[in-house]
Amino acid sequence: MEQRLLRREVPRPEAAAPAGEVWDVVARLPERQREVVVMRYVADLPELEIALVLGVSRSAVSSALTDARRSLHHLLIEPA
Repeated sequence: MEQRLLRREVPRPEAAAPAGEVWDVVARLPERQREVVVMRYVADLPELEIALVLGVSRSAVSSALTDARRSLHHLLIEPA
């Protein structure tokens, strides 16, 4: 699976300056949440495939993604 992901080309559109800041916030997530966010939104894997890679249920992946999105929402709206 890892080799397949490494071979996959992910289009890299030009990102506005805040994109780097978003990844700084993603880095603050717990490890499992970071893993599922990267696999879902960078590697573009479906939840079922993420579950197979991580050896967990699809519902565990869905839950981790929900928690990650909630955490990112709160972290991104924190006052500076």
